[in-house]
Amino acid sequence: MRRIVIIVFVNAVLWLGLIYGVYINHLPIKGDLEIPLSPEGVYEIYTNHTHAVEKSFLNEFFLVSGMSFIYLASLIMLLNMDAKRKRYISRVELLTEAIKESEEKYRNLFDNSLEAVFTVDLQGNITSFNRAVMALSGYSEAELAGSNFSRYTTPEVVQSVYSTYNEIFLTGKPNHSVAYEIFRKDGSRRIVEGYVSPIKKGRVFVGFQGTLRDVTEQALMADQIVKMNEELRALSITDELTGLYNRRYFYKKMHEEMGRAVRKKRSLSLALFDLDYFKRFNDTFGHLEGDDALRSIATAIRSCTREDMDSACRYGGDEFAVILPEVGREQAELICQRICDRIEELKIGEISASVGLAEFNFKEDIGELIKRADDALYREKRCKVNDMAAFSKEGR
Repeated sequence: MRRIVIIVFVNAVLWLGLIYGVYINHLPIKGDLEIPLSPEGVYEIYTNHTHAVEKSFLNEFFLVSGMSFIYLASLIMLLNMDAKRKRYISRVELLTEAIKESEEKYRNLFDNSLEAVFTVDLQGNITSFNRAVMALSGYSEAELAGSNFSRYTTPEVVQSVYSTYNEIFLTGKPNHSVAYEIFRKDGSRRIVEGYVSPIKKGRVFVGFQGTLRDVTEQALMADQIVKMNEELRALSITDELTGLYNRRYFYKKMHEEMGRAVRKKRSLSLALFDLDYFKRFNDTFGHLEGDDALRSIATAIRSCTREDMDSACRYGGDEFAVILPEVGREQAELICQRICDRIEELKIGEISASVGLAEFNFKEDIGELIKRADDALYREKRCKVNDMAAFSKEGR
């Protein structure tokens, strides 16, 4: 403001001084008036001089007025610029204050967030973090600052995280499902899950920012639920006594294997086993001994089948079924004979096994296939009965 007052004062002095100078410089000088001339000559000289003075005065007056206008215009411009400067400074001050408030709010949110918030550079070095990161990891601010995240997890997790970071770097898209295991300072392990997004300065990637939350309890609970579901499923398809698949699973598996055989044009065989003289053994030695016998026989049957390929099931009280995918009749007969031999090798009283075998013909349904195998089993048992009867007659 003082600068503007000085400019106004100087401008006024200059303007008055110029006008005064123009007026004084153009008055008749004494030397001109003292020239000895006639009255007519004096009048002519005075008249000519007066006209010249008036003309020159007017010219210089307009010059001074123009200069004054320029000074006034400059003054107005200076005043306008000063007002704009003040408004600009006021806006800058407001914006600065707003930025400070925003930074304070962000810092408060950052520091007081319940989730662990962090940033890392492109090499994985930690560049900033909040209190929740220290609480989650158990490390102090000095220990975390500038350290690499690989210090806090396994080499396998490091490779997985680097792959995730690389994908984010290439696509520019954040990842919403980062989950991995970390080591705490006390040696315990925690499972964390979070969100990671890229950090840019202009168009240049400079690092990553993310949030983490401890999901260890949820993960353990989820594992327990999965385990329980697996156990429940196993119980629902397993015979409690023998550990083989139960009758319910047998029908489900038969439908699956028959459909697969049709699609792939592969062989499928079904073998049904019935224990000979088991009822007599059970009545003689009791149900506990009978249960032990069934468990031993189930183990013998399982040992003769292909793991993850064949399905051995308890079909009834002393009846068993074996589903043989991609096995033709000739190979199935060898497997059945091996099972029967293994059962006899157990030497559990007089118990042996009769078998009925049927190969799927691609046209029949499950009921027809089971009936053919059951008919074959019935015929074999009848033959054994007849052979036994003939043997008894010969013995007499």
